[in-house]
Amino acid sequence: MGIIEDLIAVTLSTGEPLTWKILGIIALVAIPFAAIGELIVDRMELIPRKKRK
Repeated sequence: MGIIEDLIAVTLSTGEPLTWKILGIIALVAIPFAAIGELIVDRMELIPRKKRK
């Protein structure tokens, strides 16, 4: 889903036609950020949970 959103954003903002090269560049940029988001940010506990008694 994230790569599709990036494809739409690149197409609308630059006006470039979609090619395999552009798709590859978008994937190279999007996949590491998705991995960081899933593996690090989503596992952080920003607000500590209250322990039940």
